[in-house]
Amino acid sequence: MDNKKSMKSWQLVVGDILFIIICFGILLLTNAFYVKTASLFLIDSSLIKVTVIIFEFYLVLCFVALFIPKIKPGKYDLGSLEVTLWFLSFNFARIWNYDLIKHPLFCLNTFRWFFLKCLGAKINFGTAISSNVKLLDVHLITVGSGCTLGFDSVIVPHYIIDNKLVLDPISIGNNSLLGAETKIAPGVTIGDNVTIHAATHFLPNSTIPSGVIVGHHSIIAKYMKFEPGSKIPPFTK
Repeated sequence: MDNKKSMKSWQLVVGDILFIIICFGILLLTNAFYVKTASLFLIDSSLIKVTVIIFEFYLVLCFVALFIPKIKPGKYDLGSLEVTLWFLSFNFARIWNYDLIKHPLFCLNTFRWFFLKCLGAKINFGTAISSNVKLLDVHLITVGSGCTLGFDSVIVPHYIIDNKLVLDPISIGNNSLLGAETKIAPGVTIGDNVTIHAATHFLPNSTIPSGVIVGHHSIIAKYMKFEPGSKIPPFTK
Protein backbone atom coordinates (compact mmCIF):
# COMPACT_ATOMS: atom_id res chain seq x y z
CA MET A 1 0.00 0.00 0.00
CA ASP A 2 1.37 3.43 -0.90
CA ASN A 3 1.42 5.51 2.28
CA LYS A 4 1.55 8.74 0.29
CA LYS A 5 -1.76 8.12 -1.45
CA SER A 6 -3.91 6.36 1.13
CA MET A 7 -4.34 5.60 4.78
CA LYS A 8 -1.43 3.76 6.34
CA SER A 9 -1.61 0.00 6.78
CA TRP A 10 -1.37 0.19 10.56
CA GLN A 11 -4.38 2.52 10.66
CA LEU A 12 -6.48 0.03 8.71
CA VAL A 13 -5.34 -2.81 11.00
CA VAL A 14 -6.09 -0.75 14.11
CA GLY A 15 -9.47 0.16 12.65
CA ASP A 16 -10.34 -3.50 12.05
CA ILE A 17 -9.18 -4.48 15.55
CA LEU A 18 -11.28 -1.71 17.08
CA PHE A 19 -14.20 -2.79 14.91
CA ILE A 20 -13.97 -6.31 16.35
CA ILE A 21 -13.58 -4.96 19.90
CA ILE A 22 -16.66 -2.78 19.48
CA CYS A 23 -18.71 -5.72 18.16
CA PHE A 24 -17.68 -7.99 21.03
CA GLY A 25 -18.08 -5.14 23.50
CA ILE A 26 -21.65 -4.53 22.36
CA LEU A 27 -22.45 -8.25 22.70
CA LEU A 28 -20.82 -8.51 26.13
CA LEU A 29 -22.48 -5.38 27.47
CA THR A 30 -25.85 -6.47 26.11
CA ASN A 31 -25.44 -9.87 27.74
CA ALA A 32 -24.38 -8.27 31.03
CA PHE A 33 -27.41 -5.97 31.01
CA TYR A 34 -29.66 -8.89 30.23
CA VAL A 35 -28.29 -11.10 33.02
CA LYS A 36 -28.71 -8.24 35.50
CA THR A 37 -32.25 -7.49 34.31
CA ALA A 38 -33.26 -11.16 34.33
CA SER A 39 -32.03 -11.57 37.90
CA LEU A 40 -33.88 -8.46 39.07
CA PHE A 41 -37.24 -9.12 37.37
CA LEU A 42 -37.19 -12.95 37.17
CA ILE A 43 -37.84 -12.98 33.42
CA ASP A 44 -39.22 -16.32 32.20
CA SER A 45 -41.21 -15.67 29.03
CA SER A 46 -39.21 -16.20 25.82
CA LEU A 47 -40.96 -13.27 24.13
CA ILE A 48 -40.10 -10.98 27.02
CA LYS A 49 -36.51 -12.23 26.96
CA VAL A 50 -36.15 -11.38 23.27
CA THR A 51 -37.74 -7.96 23.80
CA VAL A 52 -35.43 -7.17 26.68
CA ILE A 53 -32.35 -8.28 24.75
CA ILE A 54 -33.29 -6.11 21.73
CA PHE A 55 -33.98 -3.07 23.92
CA GLU A 56 -30.74 -3.51 25.85
CA PHE A 57 -28.83 -3.92 22.59
CA TYR A 58 -30.28 -0.55 21.57
CA LEU A 59 -29.19 1.02 24.87
CA VAL A 60 -25.66 -0.32 24.39
CA LEU A 61 -25.54 1.18 20.88
CA CYS A 62 -26.61 4.54 22.35
CA PHE A 63 -23.95 4.23 25.07
CA VAL A 64 -21.21 3.57 22.50
CA ALA A 65 -22.55 6.38 20.27
CA LEU A 66 -22.35 8.82 23.16
CA PHE A 67 -18.63 8.23 23.74
CA ILE A 68 -17.40 7.44 20.22
CA PRO A 69 -14.81 10.03 18.99
CA LYS A 70 -16.37 12.99 17.18
CA ILE A 71 -13.69 14.76 15.16
CA LYS A 72 -14.10 18.50 14.53
CA PRO A 73 -14.38 19.93 10.99
CA GLY A 74 -11.08 20.51 9.24
CA LYS A 75 -8.36 18.93 7.10
CA TYR A 76 -6.23 16.17 8.60
CA ASP A 77 -3.18 14.29 7.30
CA LEU A 78 -3.99 10.63 6.70
CA GLY A 79 -1.28 9.58 9.16
CA SER A 80 -2.61 11.75 12.01
CA LEU A 81 -4.18 10.69 15.29
CA GLU A 82 -7.39 12.48 14.30
CA VAL A 83 -7.80 10.26 11.23
CA THR A 84 -7.23 7.13 13.31
CA LEU A 85 -9.92 8.25 15.75
CA TRP A 86 -12.20 9.17 12.85
CA PHE A 87 -11.70 5.66 11.42
CA LEU A 88 -12.93 4.27 14.74
CA SER A 89 -16.20 6.20 14.44
CA PHE A 90 -16.41 5.19 10.77
CA ASN A 91 -16.17 1.53 11.75
CA PHE A 92 -18.89 2.01 14.34
CA ALA A 93 -21.06 3.49 11.57
CA ARG A 94 -20.48 0.26 9.61
CA ILE A 95 -22.13 -1.57 12.50
CA TRP A 96 -25.24 0.52 12.97
CA ASN A 97 -25.72 1.11 9.24
CA TYR A 98 -26.02 -2.64 8.71
CA ASP A 99 -29.59 -3.27 7.50
CA LEU A 100 -30.53 -5.83 10.18
CA ILE A 101 -29.61 -3.27 12.85
CA LYS A 102 -30.54 -0.03 11.15
CA HIS A 103 -34.09 -0.87 10.03
CA PRO A 104 -35.30 -1.74 13.54
CA LEU A 105 -33.27 1.16 14.95
CA PHE A 106 -34.93 3.66 12.59
CA CYS A 107 -38.45 2.20 12.61
CA LEU A 108 -39.54 4.30 15.59
CA ASN A 109 -39.01 8.05 15.53
CA THR A 110 -38.15 8.20 19.24
CA PHE A 111 -35.46 5.49 19.00
CA ARG A 112 -33.99 7.01 15.85
CA TRP A 113 -33.91 10.56 17.20
CA PHE A 114 -32.35 9.59 20.54
CA PHE A 115 -29.67 7.44 18.89
CA LEU A 116 -28.72 10.17 16.39
CA LYS A 117 -28.58 12.66 19.26
CA CYS A 118 -26.15 10.36 21.09
CA LEU A 119 -24.02 10.43 17.93
CA GLY A 120 -24.03 14.23 18.10
CA ALA A 121 -26.46 15.06 15.30
CA LYS A 122 -28.25 18.41 15.40
CA ILE A 123 -31.57 17.01 14.31
CA ASN A 124 -35.16 17.92 15.13
CA PHE A 125 -37.49 15.32 16.63
CA GLY A 126 -40.04 16.00 13.87
CA THR A 127 -37.69 15.02 11.05
CA ALA A 128 -38.95 12.11 8.94
CA ILE A 129 -36.10 9.80 7.91
CA SER A 130 -36.36 6.70 5.76
CA SER A 131 -34.68 3.64 7.25
CA ASN A 132 -32.65 3.39 4.02
CA VAL A 133 -30.96 6.78 4.45
CA LYS A 134 -27.16 6.55 4.59
CA LEU A 135 -25.64 8.81 7.25
CA LEU A 136 -21.97 9.14 8.17
CA ASP A 137 -20.14 11.57 10.49
CA VAL A 138 -23.53 12.29 12.02
CA HIS A 139 -22.17 14.88 14.48
CA LEU A 140 -21.47 17.14 11.47
CA ILE A 141 -25.05 17.01 10.16
CA THR A 142 -27.70 19.61 11.00
CA VAL A 143 -31.33 19.00 9.96
CA GLY A 144 -34.10 21.51 10.71
CA SER A 145 -37.65 20.83 11.83
CA GLY A 146 -40.24 19.40 9.46
CA CYS A 147 -37.69 17.91 7.06
CA THR A 148 -38.04 14.67 5.12
CA LEU A 149 -35.04 12.58 4.07
CA GLY A 150 -36.17 10.21 1.34
CA PHE A 151 -35.42 6.62 0.43
CA ASP A 152 -31.73 5.82 -0.21
CA SER A 153 -30.56 9.40 0.38
CA VAL A 154 -26.86 9.69 1.19
CA ILE A 155 -25.49 12.41 3.49
CA VAL A 156 -21.72 12.21 3.98
CA PRO A 157 -19.69 15.13 5.43
CA HIS A 158 -16.24 13.73 4.55
CA TYR A 159 -13.99 13.04 1.58
CA ILE A 160 -10.28 12.37 1.03
CA ILE A 161 -8.20 14.51 -1.30
CA ASP A 162 -4.48 15.36 -1.59
CA ASN A 163 -3.60 12.88 1.19
CA LYS A 164 -5.93 14.63 3.61
CA LEU A 165 -9.22 13.76 5.24
CA VAL A 166 -11.63 16.67 4.87
CA LEU A 167 -14.51 16.99 7.34
CA ASP A 168 -17.03 19.69 6.44
CA PRO A 169 -20.48 20.12 8.06
CA ILE A 170 -23.75 19.73 6.16
CA SER A 171 -26.78 21.87 6.97
CA ILE A 172 -30.40 21.31 5.86
CA GLY A 173 -32.98 23.97 6.71
CA ASN A 174 -36.51 23.72 8.07
CA ASN A 175 -39.32 22.03 6.10
CA SER A 176 -37.04 20.86 3.31
CA LEU A 177 -37.56 17.66 1.33
CA LEU A 178 -34.82 15.40 0.00
CA GLY A 179 -36.19 13.05 -2.63
CA ALA A 180 -35.14 9.45 -3.07
CA GLU A 181 -31.47 8.78 -3.89
CA THR A 182 -30.37 12.36 -3.23
CA LYS A 183 -26.61 12.60 -2.59
CA ILE A 184 -25.27 15.32 -0.29
CA ALA A 185 -21.51 15.98 -0.20
CA PRO A 186 -19.46 17.76 2.51
CA GLY A 187 -19.95 21.48 3.06
CA VAL A 188 -23.40 21.62 1.44
CA THR A 189 -25.93 24.14 2.75
CA ILE A 190 -29.63 23.78 1.96
CA GLY A 191 -32.06 26.53 2.98
CA ASP A 192 -35.60 26.38 4.38
CA ASN A 193 -38.58 25.06 2.39
CA VAL A 194 -36.41 23.56 -0.35
CA THR A 195 -37.81 20.71 -2.45
CA ILE A 196 -35.22 18.40 -3.98
CA HIS A 197 -36.53 15.80 -6.38
CA ALA A 198 -35.10 12.31 -6.81
CA ALA A 199 -31.50 11.44 -7.70
CA THR A 200 -30.09 14.94 -7.33
CA HIS A 201 -26.36 15.20 -6.58
CA PHE A 202 -24.89 18.04 -4.52
CA LEU A 203 -21.15 18.49 -5.02
CA PRO A 204 -18.97 19.73 -2.12
CA ASN A 205 -19.61 23.24 -0.73
CA SER A 206 -22.63 23.92 -2.95
CA THR A 207 -25.52 26.04 -1.65
CA ILE A 208 -29.25 26.15 -2.29
CA PRO A 209 -31.17 29.15 -0.86
CA SER A 210 -34.62 28.95 0.69
CA GLY A 211 -37.70 28.10 -1.35
CA VAL A 212 -35.87 26.59 -4.33
CA ILE A 213 -37.34 23.61 -6.19
CA VAL A 214 -34.68 21.33 -7.66
CA GLY A 215 -35.66 19.04 -10.53
CA HIS A 216 -34.77 15.36 -10.56
CA HIS A 217 -31.29 14.15 -11.62
CA SER A 218 -29.82 17.64 -11.23
CA ILE A 219 -26.16 18.17 -10.35
CA ILE A 220 -25.51 21.17 -8.10
CA ALA A 221 -21.98 22.61 -7.86
CA LYS A 222 -20.61 25.39 -5.66
CA TYR A 223 -20.09 27.79 -8.59
CA MET A 224 -23.83 27.74 -9.35
CA LYS A 225 -25.84 30.64 -7.93
CA PHE A 226 -29.61 30.54 -7.44
CA GLU A 227 -32.22 33.05 -6.39
CA PRO A 228 -34.50 32.21 -3.43
CA GLY A 229 -37.75 30.67 -4.66
CA SER A 230 -36.41 29.79 -8.11
CA LYS A 231 -36.93 26.51 -9.95
CA ILE A 232 -34.14 24.32 -11.31
CA PRO A 233 -35.43 22.22 -14.24
CA PRO A 234 -34.90 18.46 -14.17
CA PHE A 235 -32.04 17.00 -16.13
CA THR A 236 -33.18 15.33 -19.34
CA LYS A 237 -31.14 13.86 -22.17
